Amino acid sequence: MIKVVCYGDSNTYGYKPYHERYDKAYPEILGNILGSNYIVYNEGLNGRTSIYPAKEDERIGISNIEEILLKYDHIDYFIFMLGTNDVKIDNASTPGDIYNGLDLLLDKIYKLNIIDKYIFISPITLGKLIGTTDIEFNYHSYQLSLKFYNVYEKLAKKYHPDYLIDAKRFITPTFDHCHFKEEDHKILAEAVAPLIK
Repeated sequence: MIKVVCYGDSNTYGYKPYHERYDKAYPEILGNILGSNYIVYNEGLNGRTSIYPAKEDERIGISNIEEILLKYDHIDYFIFMLGTNDVKIDNASTPGDIYNGLDLLLDKIYKLNIIDKYIFISPITLGKLIGTTDIEFNYHSYQLSLKFYNVYEKLAKKYHPDYLIDAKRFITPTFDHCHFKEEDHKILAEAVAPLIK
């Protein structure tokens, strides 16, 4: 059985704005596309950051990444999509801050030495009006989110993932200016599946 682990925040978890969760997030759809020889795990968590403060310590990625990943013993494909919560008002102030947080987390992940192949997904751009729907963000958060792909390109030069995807090329946020629409989970799964198959 080929193990695929999808790690990220609420857009990996499958958060449905102002409800709980879509019936299937992209990891579950990806599993259906890949078929019975693959098992896809959803390690998305609402509000997860890389290193920055969150409402609970478990939402700070670097605080428990070993505990989360070592339970799998070995991972064939690791899909990494994180950064949106890093641009909250009290967190990262510059693209360099975003890079530093993700770099520290990825360094810890790579040192576990249990993953064969990596897929990095640069998060979507937030909507300009994100501050009107979530007071933890503001217009500067939107401006920082425009730099996600630049940050991920820099990370890719250091870590050499097998693939790098720019999610904003085919996904825009729903009415809350932050999260995927239901159909976007299918779009992302369909973009990732050929890279694994």
